[in-house]
Amino acid sequence: MRSEIYRDYSSLGIAAVITTAALNWVIRTGRLDYEVAGAIGFGLTYYLVLWVLYIGIYVWWTIRMLRPCTIEELRAYARRESRLSEKRWVRWSGSKGAATVSITAAGAALGMAVMVARVPWSRHDPIMLALGTLAAAASWAYLVVVYAASYVELDLGGDKRQFHFAHTDEPLFDDYLTLATTTSTMGSASPAVPITREGWNRFRANKIVAFAFNTLVIAVVVAMVTTGLMA
Repeated sequence: MRSEIYRDYSSLGIAAVITTAALNWVIRTGRLDYEVAGAIGFGLTYYLVLWVLYIGIYVWWTIRMLRPCTIEELRAYARRESRLSEKRWVRWSGSKGAATVSITAAGAALGMAVMVARVPWSRHDPIMLALGTLAAAASWAYLVVVYAASYVELDLGGDKRQFHFAHTDEPLFDDYLTLATTTSTMGSASPAVPITREGWNRFRANKIVAFAFNTLVIAVVVAMVTTGLMA
């Protein structure tokens, strides 16, 4: 199974190639006028398309790879990821760590989505408004999947378990995905309870990040809808 870092950078590379080719075709066929959009408009379009594609590829790849795994396969994967996390270059690069990755990447995407509502060229374009809204929704999905994978690594990558699931002693990836989804949704009950300090720290970080993130996503969606109605 491919590591999280491999999936991350590979998804970004594939998305960059597709986005570059697609926007080049759009400009050449006259569907996007660079002179009208300007450098800011083009850069905004490129980033939003890139982000949505990157998220789609990464989320699909991660779920497709981990969902069929047995608990033993998940344990082997989690231990490899734990060893990888201990490497110095990984810690320095910030390539792993659910809170760091989700806040940095998704925060940038949400910032771009806010710009859609501010730039005159894009704020009156329904396609750009829809793309900004989609980028915000995709960022939330990214947050959930990143934390689900981090729960797998934390719970199964060490010598002792970090979470207790009420319905099973051998959780699968779907169980961790449900845990991340409910933790990232305000007011939802959790299917598992942390039983160690490290587990509680990860759980708390997920709650805090998700609370701030949900607030931003709602603000972005409201801004997009309001801008669209006023256009």
